[in-house]
Amino acid sequence: MNNSATATPHTAGPVRRHRRPAAVVLAAGALALSLSACGGSDTDAGVDKARAAKSTAPAAAETSVAARTPPPGPAAPSADASASPERGGPKTSRTQALATAEKAVSGGRMTEVRLENEHGNQVWKVDVMTADPRVHNLKIDATTGALLGNRADQMPERARQYLGIPLAKLASAKVDREAAVRSAVEKAGGGFVSRLSIQGTEAGPVWQIRINDGTVRHELDVDAKTGAIARHEEHKNGTAKAPRSGGNDADTGSAGDSSGERGNGGRISEQEVRERSGNFGKDFYDWSQHVPR
Repeated sequence: MNNSATATPHTAGPVRRHRRPAAVVLAAGALALSLSACGGSDTDAGVDKARAAKSTAPAAAETSVAARTPPPGPAAPSADASASPERGGPKTSRTQALATAEKAVSGGRMTEVRLENEHGNQVWKVDVMTADPRVHNLKIDATTGALLGNRADQMPERARQYLGIPLAKLASAKVDREAAVRSAVEKAGGGFVSRLSIQGTEAGPVWQIRINDGTVRHELDVDAKTGAIARHEEHKNGTAKAPRSGGNDADTGSAGDSSGERGNGGRISEQEVRERSGNFGKDFYDWSQHVPR
């Protein structure tokens, strides 16, 4: 009996010792699961918040940019329009007419452009010269911008050498035509160019410019080497223009007028040829005076 009673405690003891760690393990596991569940909930919430912040950030940025961006306004003027200081004139501007003319004559350079009335319609007449040398007379509708004509000159071949004179003036010019126009329009106080040509001589080229502002006609010479205004005359519209020494203006008659020019055996001097070379290309010009006899 004593042995049996003694053995019983030895058997029960180990069972109780093994159950205690199991209970502890179960309790620890439950605690770990609880902590894991709590931690997982917090982590998921943090991720959701981060994702929500990322998804709303672009929208907020777009809203901010939209708030800073002004509503669309009228389109900005083209480079050509903003570069030209001219105001007024026909629907088709001088610069548009020149672009049409120079596109029609590949490799050509303008020696003169002028606005004229022809049968009740305004037209731009443009002389474009090529290196042949040859000059093309072009006509452009000042309302529609349409190219109405393009005719090569009829100058006798033995006199064609004289066409090199305007080209030489263009080559020696340091101030381009648009820079000269800007200076002239500023000096005149506004208006639009109704005539522009290269004049003077190879040594002293001049941009000759006529500007109309509706009431006054301005006649200006711009030194093509320095850009200085060499001459400025003002004439009220409708009044006769003052005579100019050495002038080659189409309004005062053709450069082919023979009065006072046909001395020395009926031939004009080389200097006179050079002074009048600004008229080369005009359909009314008398080429015969330059033909060697």
